Amino acid sequence: MTIEDIKGATSCIYIAAQGTTWSALIVMVLGLMLPPEVQVKARRIMDVVDGRDRLPTFEDRPRLYSTQSFKRRCDGCLGYRIPAGSLQGGLGESHRVGQFGFGRRLCIGKHLAEANLWILTALLLSTTTVGKPLDDDGNEIEQTMKMMSGLASRRERFDRRFLPRDDKALSVLRPTMPASGECWDKGP
Repeated sequence: MTIEDIKGATSCIYIAAQGTTWSALIVMVLGLMLPPEVQVKARRIMDVVDGRDRLPTFEDRPRLYSTQSFKRRCDGCLGYRIPAGSLQGGLGESHRVGQFGFGRRLCIGKHLAEANLWILTALLLSTTTVGKPLDDDGNEIEQTMKMMSGLASRRERFDRRFLPRDDKALSVLRPTMPASGECWDKGP
């Protein structure tokens, strides 16, 4: 195997993962924003399990079930709304087979993709409030879930606000921030 073969294989893996991971991350951010009570529920569980004095790590994953089930949250199918509480049984068990392929065609990046999305979701929930953008009068601007088709379905551009969850989250984040500290949207 030559260095060119290794470069080619590496670039294929990167290209395969970049678009799908980005698409999933964007939909996750939109899911946090619409409706906002999703953030509140997931945070309540995270605060009990992890406390507020540190950032989540992969060691927390088995105990932070809410961030895993949040990713699989759905309240509609084929244009029909499924009201909360209408399905009995189950705790959000995953039926994750199709999206990563089957048999010889199984995606080799499955575990990396799931780990990336989990840690990003946990970090966002523990430190950040994802909000709708504001107009000049301070009113929230509604966003819609409009998707574009393609090799990896992706969300059309949408506006959002990332704000520190509170001062405690900011103190935990501060050591990881750039010296300027300019990484947040301006608050209301």
